[in-house]
Amino acid sequence: MADTRTTDEVVMLKGVLERFLEEGDLTQPSEAVNDALLGLKRLNITLDILKKTKIGQSVNNIKKKYVSQKATSDLAKDLVLKWKKVFEQSQVATSSQRAPAAPAASVAATVAVVAAAVQPPIVQPAPVRAAEATAQVAAKKDLGYMTADLSEPRKNVSIHHAP
Repeated sequence: MADTRTTDEVVMLKGVLERFLEEGDLTQPSEAVNDALLGLKRLNITLDILKKTKIGQSVNNIKKKYVSQKATSDLAKDLVLKWKKVFEQSQVATSSQRAPAAPAASVAATVAVVAAAVQPPIVQPAPVRAAEATAQVAAKKDLGYMTADLSEPRKNVSIHHAP
């Protein structure tokens, strides 16, 4: 029941913020915006309410658009940080519910296996076919981009800009 009442209040306060974002003068301080943000700050907003109402997006928009109004911007910033903590705490709680605690020896073995699996594979460069390389050089030479002495690799290569 309390969640429903809180959700209704959040929706109402979000409406105030959204209307002001659409119609308000963002260069002037607004008592209505500050009151709405203070109202949100006093509520116990859960992750479920944050997801249902998407109030975080509205408050984040206020934070970004009210940069010139330090008090309003800071209040919105505090709310966003508070709700990020709510999200992180719910993630920690969810992950601790899913994974039972492992013995220390098992954890060390798991870390070793994961570390070995994470190492990037050794990638060998594709072999360059001599015929393809010669054809590419010849094509560039015909176009006037470069000249090359192919008798000795990587020597006497000069690049010319087309006239």
